[in-house]
Amino acid sequence: LGWTLSAPTLNAVYVQDVNAPGFALNQPSSYAPTWDGNGVGDPEPPEGVDMSDNDTDGLPAWFEDWYGAVHGAMVNMRGNPDCDNDGATDGNELHVMGTDPLNATSNGSGAPDGLWWQLTHTDTDDDGLKDWDELNGSGFGGQYGTGMNAPDTDSDGLSDGFEVNTAGTSPTNADTDGNGLTDLEDRLVATEPGGDYDADGLTNAQEAQQTYQAESWSWLRTSMRHADTDGDGLSDGYEVSSYRNGESKSSSNPLLVSTDRNGVPDPQTLNYLFPSERYGITGPGTLPNAIGGSAYTSPAFTVANPQGVTTWAVTTGNLPATLAFNGNYLVGYAPPGSYSFTVQVTDAANRSATADYTLAVDLAPLTIASAAVVPDVLFGAPVSHSFTAAGGYGGFAWSLPYGGLPSGLYLSTDGLLSGAATYSGNYTF
Repeated sequence: LGWTLSAPTLNAVYVQDVNAPGFALNQPSSYAPTWDGNGVGDPEPPEGVDMSDNDTDGLPAWFEDWYGAVHGAMVNMRGNPDCDNDGATDGNELHVMGTDPLNATSNGSGAPDGLWWQLTHTDTDDDGLKDWDELNGSGFGGQYGTGMNAPDTDSDGLSDGFEVNTAGTSPTNADTDGNGLTDLEDRLVATEPGGDYDADGLTNAQEAQQTYQAESWSWLRTSMRHADTDGDGLSDGYEVSSYRNGESKSSSNPLLVSTDRNGVPDPQTLNYLFPSERYGITGPGTLPNAIGGSAYTSPAFTVANPQGVTTWAVTTGNLPATLAFNGNYLVGYAPPGSYSFTVQVTDAANRSATADYTLAVDLAPLTIASAAVVPDVLFGAPVSHSFTAAGGYGGFAWSLPYGGLPSGLYLSTDGLLSGAATYSGNYTF
């Protein structure tokens, strides 16, 4: 007596002969105990067969009874979806994995079947190698010694899978051939010598061949993977160049932040920049004279090639505190005199530039603003008349350098004419 059970959507056929137990599997991903559903030639199952799957492991009860009796010495598989506790359901082991649901390590590796299946079918770091083949130090698999969470274990710029499957280089040794170039750099020089992988203005071949004196005084190459090897803000190609578009500059060392070894970064050293890109104060060239004590506003101070917001300040010199920066203008007043000082501008990249200036503060011409003719006074009558002045700086002191006043009148040092005339007449003073 025999019968066939078909799962049409998964193309799986199960066959049992009750006189000679056995079965055939076509490894579907799951099991659904249904007929093929086309209504043609569907055999009736033997009367009394249990088609239930109460443990939802993908195997019907009749099959679990048969398999447990034949392969597991009468093991009861009903009610336990993972009879060997290997992390995989009994149905998946038979239908998908091809392992024994009654033997936790039937895959032959020593690892539980569920773990083995997961790791041999997963690439966690998407590097082209299955986790099973990486698993560095796990005791299972790990034939390449790489990490399943590190797509480029040796950090040479090539993924582990590419090195194993395509390049034939070691995924755990950045310089497989020991020539001083990483595996990626070897490949770039071999396949694209005229290319510029890091877009720094130097070809791959140039970066492989040219050396420069590093901070340790040893001679080293620039990186093909990093456009600015020394991290000073200037690309490697820019630093070694000396002529571009009709402009010239001094070449700087692409391995030193401060080529001059004086602590000043190359981008802040003007001769290492092309003139059109130099950061520095461009104006005003000179400052117009100020008038002592009078409000003063300088021309705008300007800077070339700043990054972000700029801040202006007077850093040294004898400029009075009453004259200071408001934005990029000097605003305020100062006593007459000559003042020399240094102006500094700092941008958002913390770059600074300075320029020296001199400001002449002149004394305004001193004039008497009062009328040249004093109003007539009456003989013996009280007099009070104030003289006024313009220009100069600070307070005024009045006096009579020549001429004379009528008897009884007096001129104070603050310019007040007072008293009472005791004589009549015209007086010049």
